[in-house]
Amino acid sequence: MGPFTGNYREELIKDWQVECEKRKLEISPTYSLVSTLGNQIQMRDWQLKDLPSDSVSLDNAILA
Repeated sequence: MGPFTGNYREELIKDWQVECEKRKLEISPTYSLVSTLGNQIQMRDWQLKDLPSDSVSLDNAILA
């Protein structure tokens, strides 16, 4: 997901959600990497070390 912009990522997630609904797969309407894989304490530590708090930066840090 690294080379994709935040807007493109959002579009991908929406497309995946639509496809999952078509296939009757259970999904969360509020999916995000932060809520799924994020550790609040670690993310706060990253922000104290100057990582921006936007979703793209946090997603990239989680993936890394």
